[in-house]
Amino acid sequence: MAEQHAEAGSHVGGDVGDVPAPAEEDARVEIRKPKPWHGLREFLKEYVIIVVGVLTALAGGQAVEWLHWRHVTELTVQSLDNEVRTDLRFASDRLSWRGCLHARLAELRDRLVANNGVWKADPVPLGPAAPPLGPHEAMPNHVMPMVHGLPFFGFTHQAWDAARASDALSHLPSAKLDFYASFYEDIESLKGWQVAEKQAAVRLAPLAYETRLDPGERDAQVANLAAVDDNAFYIDQVSRSLIEDARAQGLRPDPRKVALWIEKTRKDLGGCVVNPGV
Repeated sequence: MAEQHAEAGSHVGGDVGDVPAPAEEDARVEIRKPKPWHGLREFLKEYVIIVVGVLTALAGGQAVEWLHWRHVTELTVQSLDNEVRTDLRFASDRLSWRGCLHARLAELRDRLVANNGVWKADPVPLGPAAPPLGPHEAMPNHVMPMVHGLPFFGFTHQAWDAARASDALSHLPSAKLDFYASFYEDIESLKGWQVAEKQAAVRLAPLAYETRLDPGERDAQVANLAAVDDNAFYIDQVSRSLIEDARAQGLRPDPRKVALWIEKTRKDLGGCVVNPGV
């Protein structure tokens, strides 16, 4: 009886936290060894599976990249074409004034060549039916009267600059890229000629007032007219060339906006404003 109690006591007195060690079978981790190839056929089969998998992954990545650049290219072409149409409208509007500007230059030229020292004020009139401006009257929103009023158009190349800053242009067809590059090179030239034309026209300001012109002053004003005429020539020629080159690409200025411009400016300048037929 005592032995039984002692045996029970020794069992109770053991550490409660002791956990039996797991069986040796439970500690084993099953490791599957690769099966050796049995012959050349199985080797080629595995090889083909690996190669096809790699090629499929590469092709999938290239397809995603191709779709990405296709989308970027479409957006780039759309943005550039919209900007081209805007610049074409400016070129068309400029050509519609060609006859008016040439007639005014010819009038001032003839008066200067015949001048004998006394110059009568000759500012630009407000419209075809309006009397000439007085020597101290100005065009609307101006302080000084103008002798040769010129349109000034905001030819732009922002979309082109953005496209050049990205890698989109390298994905365009070569013919399309050549067109854009040539077009925007001419736009930059137009902007320069337009500024030079305006600066020369501003130097004609004394002719808006009654004054005396000595031979040197008269010759200087003739030179200013020549500068206006020279820049106008290049603006007209390049504007026409831009329109013709763009037409070959299927691009034209918005005919509705062209018609609105002609209608509006004809009220101010008269029949010298013509439709350039673009």
